[in-house]
Amino acid sequence: MKSLLIFLSIFFIYELHAQLDSGNHFSGHFAGHNNSGNYNIFFGRYIAYNNGYGSSGSQNSFFGSNTARKNSTGSENSFFGSSAGYNNTSGHRNSFFGRYTGLQNTTGRNNSFYGEFSGFQNKAGVNNSFFGKSAGGQVVSGGENSIFGAYAGAATVTYEIGNQYTVQSGDYSGVCAFGYEAGRYSKINYNSYFGYKSGRVNTGSGNSFFGARTGEKNSSGHSNSFFGYQSGKSNTTGHSNVYLGDDSGPNNSVGNNNTFLGASSGLTNTGSNNTFIGNASSVLNASGKNNTAIGHASGIAASGNGNIFIGNQAGPFGSGLFSPTFVNNTLYIDNEINDDPLIYGEFDNDFVKINGTFEVTAGLSNPSDVNLKNNFEEVDASDILDKIDNLPITKWTYKNRQTETHIGATAQDFHTAFGLGTDDKHISTIDADGVALAAIKALKKENDFLKEKINIQQSQIERLFSILKIEK
Repeated sequence: MKSLLIFLSIFFIYELHAQLDSGNHFSGHFAGHNNSGNYNIFFGRYIAYNNGYGSSGSQNSFFGSNTARKNSTGSENSFFGSSAGYNNTSGHRNSFFGRYTGLQNTTGRNNSFYGEFSGFQNKAGVNNSFFGKSAGGQVVSGGENSIFGAYAGAATVTYEIGNQYTVQSGDYSGVCAFGYEAGRYSKINYNSYFGYKSGRVNTGSGNSFFGARTGEKNSSGHSNSFFGYQSGKSNTTGHSNVYLGDDSGPNNSVGNNNTFLGASSGLTNTGSNNTFIGNASSVLNASGKNNTAIGHASGIAASGNGNIFIGNQAGPFGSGLFSPTFVNNTLYIDNEINDDPLIYGEFDNDFVKINGTFEVTAGLSNPSDVNLKNNFEEVDASDILDKIDNLPITKWTYKNRQTETHIGATAQDFHTAFGLGTDDKHISTIDADGVALAAIKALKKENDFLKEKINIQQSQIERLFSILKIEK
C-alpha cells in the first residue's frame, strides 16, 4: 500500500511537471489523457480523451464533462458545457457555450455557438454564429450563417437521455435568422429572417423577412421582401413580392410581383402584379391583379383587375365599404371615395371624363392630321345650317354644379340632328367645331350671294338715277 502511494505521488508530480512545462492545466478524470499539445486548459471528465490516444491540439479551453471528447488536432477552441464540441477532431477557432453545443462538429472552424444544442448538427460548416437554444440546429456543412434566437434555424430536433437523437436534417449557407423559431424549418440559402417565427418553414431562396410572423408560411416562394408584423404571413409559393407595413399582404399566398406599402395594404389580396401604396390601400380587393392604388385607403371599396386609384380613398363607393364594387380597367383620381371622381377613365374604351372645370392656358389641340383620317365625305353646309336653326339652344346648369350657368344644346338633340360622336350622352369638341365651321361656311356663301345681289341692285339704282337725272 505504501509503495502504491509512493508510485502515485511520483506519477502525479511527473504529470504536474509535464503540464507546467507545456503550459497545460488539466483537472478531471482522464482530462487531457495522453495530451501532447501546449497551452491547453481542461476541466472535466474525459476532456480530449480521443479514445485514449489523447490530443495534440494547442491553446484550447475545454470546460465540462465530455467536452471535445474526440478532439485530436483541433486548436484554439473554447468549449463550455457538458458534451460541447463532443465530436470535434480537427476543427479550430470555435467557441461553443452550452450543453451539447456544436456536438457533432468535426472539422468546422471559426464558429460561435451559444445556447444549449445550438449548432447541434454542424460538422464542417465554417464562419457561423448561432445564439439561442437549438439555434442553427439543422446546419451541417453550411457556412456564413448568423442565427439568433431559440429554435431559430433549428428544424425538428428531439433529444433523449443516453445520447440518442432524432433529427430532421437540412443545410444552408448565407442565412441570417434572428428571433424565436425564425427560419426554424428552413433548408435553403441566402435568406434573412428577423422576428418571431419569421420564415419558419421557408424553402425558397433570396427572401428577406423582417417582423414577427413575416413569411411564416412561405414554402418555395423566392425573392420576396416582407417588412412589418405579419406581412406576407400566408405567402407559400408567391415570388418577387415586396410588402412593407404591419399586416401588408398577410393573406396573399401565391401572388407574384406585388408591391404593398403601408399598414394593411393589400390586406385580403391574393392576386399578382399589384402596386398598393398607402395605409389600408385596396384592403378589400381579394383576387384582383394588375391594379395600382396610391394614397391612404385608395381603392378601399373596390375589387377587380387593371384599375388605377390615385388619391386619399380614391375609388368607387358603390354598395359601401363592406360590399366592394367590382370594376375593371378604370381610372379614379380624387381625394375622397366617390362614384363621380374628379377624373374618371376607362382604359378598355380609351375614355376619360373630367367632373369639373378644365382650364388650359396654352391652348387645347385635337389631333387633326390628314394622315390620321379616312372615310372623307363632303357635307351640305346649308343643310347643317338648317339643322342648327332647328336645334334647341337653352341656358342650363349641371345638377352637381348648380352655381355654373351654361348655354348650349343637349347631347341627345345634337346627336339626333347630326348623328355624330360615339353616343347621345356627349358632344365632342371636334364635332361641335366642325358643325360651327360648316355653318359659318354656309353663312359665308349666303352672305356672298346677298352682297352680289345688293351690288347688282345698287348698280341698277345708279343707272336709273342717271336716266332720270336725279341726284342722289
